[in-house]
Amino acid sequence: MGPSIAAAGVRAIETTENSDYFGFDLRTEQNVTLDRCKTICLRDTSCRAFTYNTRAKWCFLKSDFNKLKPFSGAVAGKV
Repeated sequence: MGPSIAAAGVRAIETTENSDYFGFDLRTEQNVTLDRCKTICLRDTSCRAFTYNTRAKWCFLKSDFNKLKPFSGAVAGKV
């Protein structure tokens, strides 16, 4: 068994379409792309997840996450 992601020091994002991690909002980045949202979260060590609204182009960075909730037009990501 190889080293864990945390042990290797590498942060990666796993996304789920049409979903939302509700709550735990850290801050919001407006008028950004999904790729930019992922990059911002990966660079911020306090960011553990995000929800990206594809229509509004808003990135809701999260300090933690719970169960996924269905949300049409959103992309949920976790580190």
